[in-house]
Amino acid sequence: DFIARNGFDRDFGARPVKRAVQNYVENPLAKLILAGKFSDECKIKVLAAGDKLDFEEA
Repeated sequence: DFIARNGFDRDFGARPVKRAVQNYVENPLAKLILAGKFSDECKIKVLAAGDKLDFEEA
């Protein structure tokens, strides 16, 4: 629901969803992996927390 709410645009439909996934999931997760918070091989759970996403090892 979080990505749908933040990625949908009435004028452009679902096209901005890809950008929302990049902005809210891929980019922050890459930064956390590079910072050493998660290993390359661990499973990560993504949790919606209000107006942001939190990441934790699954």
